Amino acid sequence: LRGSVVAIDFFQLWCPMCNSFSGPVFNYWHDQRFPNEVRSGRLKLVGVHTVFEGFEVQTETRLRSYLVEKNKRYPIANDRKDPSWFLPATMEAWGNRATPTVAIVDRHGLVRFHKAGRFDVAQIDKLIAGLLG
Repeated sequence: LRGSVVAIDFFQLWCPMCNSFSGPVFNYWHDQRFPNEVRSGRLKLVGVHTVFEGFEVQTETRLRSYLVEKNKRYPIANDRKDPSWFLPATMEAWGNRATPTVAIVDRHGLVRFHKAGRFDVAQIDKLIAGLLG
């Protein structure tokens, strides 16, 4: 993904704030705010389904249905959990402790924004636009 601005949504399909905030923000970026940048590959949107609880409910089969239901049209990774450790590998590597967590990475691979929970969408729109140049 180097060479593109990357927005990452670390989410769980049953997380209320993921469904009411970060998920809709990513769809907004994809469909309304940055559709040309997404289409050209200058902006990559990525989701990481990072389950650290409710494993019996948040299955891969349920995730597939959820992605269709929520109209997710960008790559989604399924962060697998090692049974011997509390957090899934990607969540641990990023230092995330909650969902949703959103990260914005610039074209050179530097993390420019990394936050759990809500954030000012207009402010991050400006950040992304600036990183796109």
